[in-house]
Formats: sequence, structure tokens, C-alpha cells
Amino acid sequence: NLKLTNLMSRICVNLQAGEGFSNSELSEGHFTVTLCGLQRVCSVDLANGTVVAAGNGEDIQLYTSASSRKFEAFLPPQKWQDHTSIVVAWEGGSCQVHDGGRMFESGKKYDINVTVSRKQNGLEIGMGSWQETEEDYGGIVN
Repeated sequence: NLKLTNLMSRICVNLQAGEGFSNSELSEGHFTVTLCGLQRVCSVDLANGTVVAAGNGEDIQLYTSASSRKFEAFLPPQKWQDHTSIVVAWEGGSCQVHDGGRMFESGKKYDINVTVSRKQNGLEIGMGSWQETEEDYGGIVN
């Protein structure tokens, strides 16, 4: 048997309809979600199972499937710095929010609900609280 353990952090951003958006419009819209200022390069020590983020912070566009309002990425464990942000873009504009000081740990999943609203001055987003789960996403291979 071979035991697999996920050493990365999984981040899921769930878009929710706010003022000026319907759920169907949100599902059918062409949204992108980008994490700005996070490291995506890392070194892995297989002997002790550690991952260390390296390099400069970069913009990382999150993956989503068609008509989904969930955007996801696997990233090296690291601290969310004060200059790090989530940017939600839509054909009608874009907006960003900051949430510094969070630590993304190895083998954990982090969910955040982001409410997207249409205002007179364009797009507005608001963040709920982060939800952390202990899911490993590894498993046993026979």
C-alpha cells in the first residue's frame, strides 16, 4: 500500500449573488477570480513531507468549471500577506478585497464566500469569514 498525503493548501472562493445580481446571472456570467500576491513556486522535501513556498508573489487565476460559482486552486502553504488580495472580474468591471494575516497550512482546505453586488460605481464585493476544513485529499493506493 502507498499512502498519499496532500502537502498543498486548497483554496475555494464561492461567489454569491448580492444586490443587482440574480443567481442565474451569476452562474451564466463570465467571472474570473484571481488571487494576487501569493507564491506559487515551492520546494518539496519528500523525506520529511514539508513544502516551503518560494519566489515572489504572483497573480494566480483560479480554476472553475462551466456554470460554476466555485473557483479553486492548490497552492503551497504560506501566509496571506497584507498586500495579498482577491480580485473578482466580470465583463462589467472588477473589484478587489484584502484579508491579510491568514496562514494557509499544508493539507487543509479553505472556503470563502464572496458576495458580488452591482452598484452605481461598478462592481462591489464583500467577503464572509473563512471556513477551514481538515480534509487531506490524499488516500491509500493499493
